Amino acid sequence: MLARDAVVVDGELSVSPGTLPPPVYLALYKPKGYACDGMPGSSSAAPRPLDRLFTVGRLDAQTSGLLFVTNDGAWAARVAHPSTGVLKEYRASVAERVTARHLDRLARGCEVQGRWVRPVAVRRQPERADGVEVVVGEGRHREVRELLAAAELSLKNLRRVQVGDYRLPAACRPGEVVELSAARAWRLVGGRGR
Repeated sequence: MLARDAVVVDGELSVSPGTLPPPVYLALYKPKGYACDGMPGSSSAAPRPLDRLFTVGRLDAQTSGLLFVTNDGAWAARVAHPSTGVLKEYRASVAERVTARHLDRLARGCEVQGRWVRPVAVRRQPERADGVEVVVGEGRHREVRELLAAAELSLKNLRRVQVGDYRLPAACRPGEVVELSAARAWRLVGGRGR
């Protein structure tokens, strides 16, 4: 027996109109080789409540690392939009030994998709001669890859390790997910959520 004002969609009782599901904030260590359109929530075949989740921004198939998954559109927009100033840090391993000349060229920036982009910070990874860290503010499609190519560095592996003040935990392995509290998630963008 259904309640008087119940709504049934595809044979399932729907949440009352106007009622939002509780927010979900996940930090996924996206493995290399998976496109963001294959993440949970991108397919209509995903089980409920996962069919309501979506990725925040994206990483191309050959980039691994931190990717947020949520059902909170307001939070996702704040994390992804360049105007909020949420920085993204990447670690790259390259074929060459990273020199001061490479770092200087990286810092100067290059044109990506018709716009000049410049990283916020670049530095050599202290523990690796072939490693470089690149921090960007906008995160345009393939921006870090284009910056590395312009600096004459041959990319072997690219991983996003941090977004805002959230760093992928060192113990986290590809494919693992960490659930964030709403307070922790909103701290990334300096605001309060729903």
